[in-house]
Amino acid sequence: MWRSWSLKSWSLIAIVTIDCAIIAVVAVLLAFSQKDDGFVSVADQSVSSSGSSQQISWQQGLLWTALPSVLLTLYRFYYDSVVTALLNEVPFAELYSDKGTSVRKSLMLDYRTYPSIYAWVFAFRNRHWLHGSSMLLGWIVSLFIVPFSARLMAPSYVNLDRQTPVSLTTSFDSSAINASVDYSSILDTVSAVRVHGGNLPPWTDGEFAFPAVDLSPMSEDPNGVSVALNIQAYSAYLDCRSLTDYQIDRLDADEGSTITFSAIDRGCDVEIKGGVSGSSTTYLKTSSKLFCPGGTGFSRLVMFIGSYDGDAPYLLSNLSLISCMPLYRKTPGYLNITRAISNAPLLAFSPDEEHTSDARFDTSASFESELQNVQHFTPGSPDFTSSLGTVVLAYSRMNYPSNWISAEHMISSIATIFTTVFAFLAATVAYKPTSGATTASATLTSSENRLHVVPWIAYAFFAIFAVLVFQALLTLLHVRRHPTFLQEEPKGLMSSADFVSNSPSLHRVVAAAQADREYKGRICAYMESRYDIDRTKCWVTRDGSDENTIVVNDLQPKEAKGSQRKWVWGIPLRHLSRSHVK
Repeated sequence: MWRSWSLKSWSLIAIVTIDCAIIAVVAVLLAFSQKDDGFVSVADQSVSSSGSSQQISWQQGLLWTALPSVLLTLYRFYYDSVVTALLNEVPFAELYSDKGTSVRKSLMLDYRTYPSIYAWVFAFRNRHWLHGSSMLLGWIVSLFIVPFSARLMAPSYVNLDRQTPVSLTTSFDSSAINASVDYSSILDTVSAVRVHGGNLPPWTDGEFAFPAVDLSPMSEDPNGVSVALNIQAYSAYLDCRSLTDYQIDRLDADEGSTITFSAIDRGCDVEIKGGVSGSSTTYLKTSSKLFCPGGTGFSRLVMFIGSYDGDAPYLLSNLSLISCMPLYRKTPGYLNITRAISNAPLLAFSPDEEHTSDARFDTSASFESELQNVQHFTPGSPDFTSSLGTVVLAYSRMNYPSNWISAEHMISSIATIFTTVFAFLAATVAYKPTSGATTASATLTSSENRLHVVPWIAYAFFAIFAVLVFQALLTLLHVRRHPTFLQEEPKGLMSSADFVSNSPSLHRVVAAAQADREYKGRICAYMESRYDIDRTKCWVTRDGSDENTIVVNDLQPKEAKGSQRKWVWGIPLRHLSRSHVK
């Protein structure tokens, strides 16, 4: 018995193996892709100009775009050859079946004559389930598997972490915070940043001050994005209260009046005075109380603010007296330093608040006192507002334009400005270069172009190829259970002539049609118009010889409309039965 090589056992086992291999390869790549955020690093794809022509730098791009598409196109050719061979032998397998078959499903069947886009519909109509589903799967392979294989893998930038040592090149030295510090420049920098939106100084985020870190590991890695490490940061805060229980005195003089406030803030006596003459609309005076009794806090930062009102008893309305307790903290945390293109590295600090400790230093009193000494004086007037107060006023006006002079907004503003002043002071003055750099372990994050398996396409591949494996196994079982009577590959008209000449009953059917005056040379149309080709049976004799005879039983005429009687047309073969054919 002849059979196409595509339907031989080894060929079908090969296609099952290929299907399973594709599932396994995609599954392994998907697992590595999800585990390692991409299964391999790839170079960037770019379009570069060389001379007068545009050249595309493919590099390895073909490996995950064109190559899968080419390989699966070859697979589709292989699969199509199996389906084509399976369809071509349907008539021969039907004729060779034990019970015979109808003329429609054998002698007049050729699925190649139907448009391939819906030939599977006719296969299902003929109950050729395996053949119809094979054709339908062929369309799925052509329309989904092959096109989407070029998108099965896609490059994407991801961040990869690795541990690397870094050096801390500065350390905190509180003795550097003394009377020699130029607080005027510090306040100018704070104003530039907080009021005018300027850039932060290096190694501070405006709240915390950090030691300088040697960023050479990140700069030496062209793909380096950030360095992150555990670090100790210094900061300062104000715990402020708006005082309502206070004494106020007014001392008048020729050039103006001096207003003095006295109060007790959490057990510490505070006093502040300032001059008011009417030459300004807003007055803000800051002062410091350096030493408070034990248990009440070390010191206070005091300020009063009000709007000039000549009719008010103390020449000020909207009057507020605010007393703040300075707090200094050392906080461990995780500092992430991100590479910036044009500016200093971007800093993001995640503090560990649970392990924050007090960090008041010996020269903190000097800091609080000297900060008040930067004053703005008006010649010939007692009016004065410190530089610190000027920055606080500007910041409050910018952030709270509708009610910037209220005690609540002033407390928020003075707290923010004080914290920023100390952060800038510590970052630019207190952190000093060390003779021996301290080494710390850091996480270097690099951005790499990694190749990923697209999950939804991979899952679709799993489902389709699992069905293809099942289909191939069914085909293997089918061809073993449905042999044909072919002795060689049928080729053209010569093979057809051999079948007819070796089958007298088939020859007589054709001859009877040709003898009919209504015959127009279209044998299939003639047979379908005259006979019930679904009820007319045919088969191939099995006499043990290499010459198999096709037998056509009594041709069943089509029923006349409105009649239930079945007629048998009397032709020379009407009494021929399967048992009579040798």
